[in-house]
Amino acid sequence: MKPSELEVYSGERGRRGLKLPQGYRDVESLVVEYKKVKEEG
Repeated sequence: MKPSELEVYSGERGRRGLKLPQGYRDVESLVVEYKKVKEEG
């Protein structure tokens, strides 16, 4: 799922967002991938 697709499912403090699609509700593991940004200088 892309970060832009997640916006409708998140809510502000004290407010709920929409429910996640069925396939995303029972999370067994999570992998976070990121790209290292080159520092300028």
